[in-house]
Amino acid sequence: MDRGRAIPRAAPAVAAYGYVCLDVLVAADGIRQMAGGTAANVAANLSFFGWRAMILGRIGDDPAGRAVVRSLARSGVSTRRLLQDPSLDTPLVLHEVGNGGHTFSFRCPTCSAGLGRFAGAPAQAWDVAALNDRDVFFFDRTAPASLELAENARARGSLVVFEPSVPGRIDQFRRAVRAAHIVKASSERLPRLPAISRAGRIVIETKGAEGLAVWYRGREYRQAAFSIPIVDAAGAGDWLTAALLEGLRSRRHDKLTLTQLRNILRQSQAFAALACTVAGARGIAEILSPRAFRSRARRLRSGGKVQAPRPALVHIRTRRPTCPDCHAPLPPTANGTSRAALAELGRQLISTTPPVAKSINPRRRMQEAKI
Repeated sequence: MDRGRAIPRAAPAVAAYGYVCLDVLVAADGIRQMAGGTAANVAANLSFFGWRAMILGRIGDDPAGRAVVRSLARSGVSTRRLLQDPSLDTPLVLHEVGNGGHTFSFRCPTCSAGLGRFAGAPAQAWDVAALNDRDVFFFDRTAPASLELAENARARGSLVVFEPSVPGRIDQFRRAVRAAHIVKASSERLPRLPAISRAGRIVIETKGAEGLAVWYRGREYRQAAFSIPIVDAAGAGDWLTAALLEGLRSRRHDKLTLTQLRNILRQSQAFAALACTVAGARGIAEILSPRAFRSRARRLRSGGKVQAPRPALVHIRTRRPTCPDCHAPLPPTANGTSRAALAELGRQLISTTPPVAKSINPRRRMQEAKI
């Protein structure tokens, strides 16, 4: 591994680039809207731990995009380098958490239209020099802009973390791996990705209920998962990534012993497990303070019993987005969980903005419906 610098203990800084969307979550405690996507979640989670977090990406200049910006701002994440393009629809992801587990959809359940797609940023979208104060660069998508930022971050000694979810172009993928000090991927996604070189970097494979595997300095180590009642596992991997980086404060990744890395990862697994006890990728941060979260993670790691925190009716929105094609409100009330959630919000009639002719209002717009 090439020489890097230690992540400072006081107010470390991270820049995260990649998939940013608006999550619309239906759960027993109501309907919530919040910024989502791996890059946004990692940035928000690190902000929760006290980092100076910045998000980079490209979304639409539409109501959904503005909701993303507001959500990230509430989480303490800087959005001044989040590009908002009026020609794009901000991606929307519909989540539902119930007795049947967690389901999600990228399409309107009424007309099956896609609810926005990831749009990469062009090369030189940002001034590289403006990110010189970042101690960590995280990215989950390969694009000309992210590759340029990753390579420059590595050259100046910052820690580079790559968490691929889709292969993209093979040449760009290999370039991203070469720039990264840490590569993390789930066992579900690895078979769809090109081979990842383990030489000179930390490679982490998360395996859900089976724990994780890590490769470091030519050695492989497997670590079991914590046994804990699961409400919603979505976002657990993003908490593990954030907790791993939090554990690297005042340390250099290339100077870790295998034991130190295993200890940091074990603590990170505790945070990820606790995040599964409430609904929503960042639901735990709405209920617990950073101090309480850390205390529970230490207790879980030491073998103590940890009760799931009681959900609080927080950040429940009374406005819902609509499909850009058919203008149906999202999410629909097609099943019991959604009906119960709407009942808690008053079960009022849904009124939508009437559709406008496509020649005047193309699908690159998002309207909102009131409950």
